[in-house]
Amino acid sequence: MIHLFNRRELFLTPSMEEVIRIRSILEANRIEYTVKTRTMLASSSVRHGRSGNIPGVNQSATAMYSVYVRREDLEYAEHLL
Repeated sequence: MIHLFNRRELFLTPSMEEVIRIRSILEANRIEYTVKTRTMLASSSVRHGRSGNIPGVNQSATAMYSVYVRREDLEYAEHLL
């Protein structure tokens, strides 16, 4: 089980496609992982129903994804990527 005290960040990206690619590599090599998503839009925009297309905001860069692995798996996972 991965928890706050035994995990390390393997990769940080705004690309969901990249996360999918990384997940498939980790799964193929039986490396446990977690993905944390950070939304880059202001929470007030979401509360007021403006979470759709916002003028001037690149919709492909509205989130950042962090992929975490166990501390002891980090070096091997980096090698695989």
